[in-house]
Amino acid sequence: MESGAQLSPLRVNKVWLPAHPAPCVYHAVYKLTIRADAKKRLKVKPSVRFRLQWVGEAELGRLQAHCALRSPELLLLATMFTGEPLKEADLADLDKGQLIEVGEESVLVGAEETGGAGGASGAASAAPSAQLLAAANYTKEDQMRLFREFVTMNFPALYMSQHVFSQLMLDIGWHRTVCSNLFRYGSRVSNGVCNLLGFYSFHKYYRAADVSNRGGLSFQELVLWSAATEPVTQHSGLPAEIRCRYIFRYYDGDRDQKLQQVEVKELVAAARATRQLSTDALSVVRDVDLCYKQLGLQANSPLPLAEFLRAVRELRLRGTSSLLRAPRSLLGYVIDLQ
Repeated sequence: MESGAQLSPLRVNKVWLPAHPAPCVYHAVYKLTIRADAKKRLKVKPSVRFRLQWVGEAELGRLQAHCALRSPELLLLATMFTGEPLKEADLADLDKGQLIEVGEESVLVGAEETGGAGGASGAASAAPSAQLLAAANYTKEDQMRLFREFVTMNFPALYMSQHVFSQLMLDIGWHRTVCSNLFRYGSRVSNGVCNLLGFYSFHKYYRAADVSNRGGLSFQELVLWSAATEPVTQHSGLPAEIRCRYIFRYYDGDRDQKLQQVEVKELVAAARATRQLSTDALSVVRDVDLCYKQLGLQANSPLPLAEFLRAVRELRLRGTSSLLRAPRSLLGYVIDLQ
């Protein structure tokens, strides 16, 4: 470090570690201004194992747009350094404080309502997120296990990047084709469906899970995604609607809350395949046309989210209960690791 360089604290994170000898872990970020010549020497210094990459604000924005940042927090830290307001509307929910404490009460989703207490009537009156966790049989202790693994995978970041998410999905058995990812583990899928749906991109799963569009998953977003895609999660009532919203986001390529015709056909083909029905183009088009007619929609028009949910609720579109099911329970995978 250059002599005379001034360090000042920019932010400190205190992160809770459940069921761990150390109750918490800290991460401190400092503000440091250095001269251009010193920055150049540091970049090429042979003794530095991992060479630094210096980027400007515009480059940070481009990396964020391509989900290439380790965490969206980097954009926030850059604005805290410069004192300028955060421009990205999708990052408005990031905590802008200098001391961030991530504790049990701010992490666990409806902990007091999960775990099966209260029976069916209690689950029905719980918040939507708690109902989803109950449908997946997630307890408070299960969330604690998942959070500890979340910290292990992402620290010092507080959000999960697309790269880490993709590796995690691979670890629990998702394959690289749409065919083996959209359906329950072990279901038979024809070559015709593979040809129709094409190759799988983990970006589509990340897009579905990243409900805030911030380019980084919070723990709560990850645990809700995990619960929604669990093989045993019941597909009825409010949990079914939440699952359908994830399914819709998976196919909604431009995130405009509407499915274009090609996206509707992909979804219908996948839904037919789960019911062991033919997925040839003519059969798919007939199903789409019938569904639109029953919903009172104009042929070939985009399908809004509300109409998609109505189609599922009124059984105009069948087969969604088997879509977006993980080949293996993420919770079971984490339990085996620990």
